[in-house]
Amino acid sequence: MNISSLMEAAIFNPRSIQSPGGWVGHLPFASWVIQQISPKIFVELGTHSGNSYFTFCQSVVESGISVKCFAIDTWQGDAHSGTYGNEIFTKVSDHNQKYYADISQLLRTTFDDAVNYFNDESIDLLHIDGLHTYEAVRHDFEIWLPKLAPGAIVVFHDTNVREHGFGVWKLWEELQSIYHNNLEFLHSHGLGVLQLNNAPTDKMLEWLQPSYPEKQQLINYFSSLGAFQFASFELQNLKKILLDKDVLISNWEKGETERDVLIDNLNKAAIILNNKVDQYEIQVNHLDEQLQISRGLVFKYTEILQSIYNSNIWRLLTPLRYFGQQRLKVKRMMTALSSPICNALFNSHQQSITHFKDKSKHRADSLIVRPEILFISHEASRTGAPIFLINLIKSLKRQLNVDCIVILRQGGALEDEFNSIAETVVLSHNQELSEIDLEILSKRNIKLIYSNTITNGPIQKQFKDLNIPIICHVHELGFSIENFFSKTNLEQVLDTTTLFLSGSKAVSSYLNKSLSIPEDKINLAYPFVNVAQNQKKLSNLPKVLDIKDDVLVVGTCGTFCHRKGPDIFVQIAQLVLQKTNCSIVFVWVGGSLSNEDYLKLRQDTKLMGIDNSVIFLDSVESHIPYLSEFDIFLLPSREDPFPLVVLDAGSLGIPVVCFEGAGGAPELIEDDAGRVSRYLDINEISDAIVELSENSALREKLGQRLKEKVTSNHDIDVGSKKISTLISHYL
Repeated sequence: MNISSLMEAAIFNPRSIQSPGGWVGHLPFASWVIQQISPKIFVELGTHSGNSYFTFCQSVVESGISVKCFAIDTWQGDAHSGTYGNEIFTKVSDHNQKYYADISQLLRTTFDDAVNYFNDESIDLLHIDGLHTYEAVRHDFEIWLPKLAPGAIVVFHDTNVREHGFGVWKLWEELQSIYHNNLEFLHSHGLGVLQLNNAPTDKMLEWLQPSYPEKQQLINYFSSLGAFQFASFELQNLKKILLDKDVLISNWEKGETERDVLIDNLNKAAIILNNKVDQYEIQVNHLDEQLQISRGLVFKYTEILQSIYNSNIWRLLTPLRYFGQQRLKVKRMMTALSSPICNALFNSHQQSITHFKDKSKHRADSLIVRPEILFISHEASRTGAPIFLINLIKSLKRQLNVDCIVILRQGGALEDEFNSIAETVVLSHNQELSEIDLEILSKRNIKLIYSNTITNGPIQKQFKDLNIPIICHVHELGFSIENFFSKTNLEQVLDTTTLFLSGSKAVSSYLNKSLSIPEDKINLAYPFVNVAQNQKKLSNLPKVLDIKDDVLVVGTCGTFCHRKGPDIFVQIAQLVLQKTNCSIVFVWVGGSLSNEDYLKLRQDTKLMGIDNSVIFLDSVESHIPYLSEFDIFLLPSREDPFPLVVLDAGSLGIPVVCFEGAGGAPELIEDDAGRVSRYLDINEISDAIVELSENSALREKLGQRLKEKVTSNHDIDVGSKKISTLISHYL
């Protein structure tokens, strides 16, 4: 055995030691053993704050040996280490980038997913330090065993812990009877080291063999070094505690002085406030006296006024009063009409009373009164449901010859477009209609109310007494309905809706099975897009993405929110880029770049090392030019009833990949127009993207089939006609 290498281990000084300190006692051995083995590939399962991993890395750099190091962890914690936030990973990543970027890579994923990133018989040194139950550590060893090179070394931490559900000791005893070349350190929670039985002669480590005479001396040597290392760690912690204590004492003394000043100021302020309270009490008592006097006068004059109203003279003068009032109104109106300022004030006053025009006064001038449909939308944002509603209103006006009224519960980018196609009213946030609004609407020729979302319960309830049929077109699914909208809202919708339209079979199933709505009250009505208009936009279209023609584009469209899955999008991107040599760029269109989520996503892509291959674009007026440059459309949503962007992508012949169980998209994609993967299985969906990326003929075939399906079943002429037929029964 090389004595000088043992001496170097004694003077090894770790660059970074962080809490928890369970591994600290084994750092000298780690620095020594990796130089003895000189592995081509070293993998650590469970890195946490990085004490063991960075010791291995530091020893590699300082010794000059050639080793590729990989740390695998979710950096979220587990039942034994406890859960923790992203700050641990950020600290580990920064340290790794600063000192070991050339030899080390952090893989933020599960052990089971990461095993596919390595070839069989490629790993020479494996350190297992994940969840410490017997079942978990045995599972980790068994699934990684095929990846170990002949004669590989495996290190297990916590072999000497037998409480709190730890089971490494049990597996270690089993493995010792199989792999006889091993040794175990009992200090610092225990560390087991074994060599696989199939070691070539030149890789056999004699100090692990049962007959090695100095094995116990080696164990005692590193136990002593470990004890010294741990004592140094504890000493540093004690020094830090003492320093923190001194700071706390200083801050406390400073705070005590500030507290005395604050108390003195508060006492002065209390005196001032007490004086003001006394003054206010005097004023309140005076106002109360005035109020009692006023109430007496109101009661007195009310009695006098009522006696006048009850008199016969008042009744006889009714016609005269009416004509006098009308004459006065006409006179005032003529004066107002001659004054622009008065005219503006008059209009403003009218708008403050009601949002709507009372067309009942003008019906005598018209021989034909067309039926009206009242539409309710939750907002006018440039998103799927409002865009769908605009296209639906245009089609219904053409097909049914009706007038349309639109109530927008919130405004947005599409307000002007709504105004251009219908009489449109924008309510303030959460505002309901006034009694005057309802009175005027009751006089209109409204035959049907069409609510374009399940979130309009309070407005639907207001219309209940008008006895107008209400259709509710549901574009939401269970998680959103049950977690983001109130129970009261849902009860109001269920109580007032005549017929439910569902945006997909997935929505129909939820309405029937979870909300117990009878099947005869649910009608499937898929959203639709204007296929011809989408394709027309492609003519003479300039390039909008600054991406080379030989680079494949995998894209999606949507806002940044948990339901849309932007975090899943970047994880899929990372896997795809690791699995293929194709030049690929991932593009997300439509997320607000001023959103906090964007900053988090950009930071994630940077730490994942894929920031040059992932592009985020802000909200755009039209996403069609961007879609036209996609080669594959990726839908990473956790829940999306039936997104219009999938139909838009299909109308352009772009194949789609999505998750099963995340909404209605699989009903369209099936197995002939893209790929459908198991719910949130990012490994499976990344394989699907790799398959399509490497096979242009398959992409063309699936995209063409999707285009045919969208054109046949989801074009505006097809989809709007079905809804038009349903609505016509109510007109």
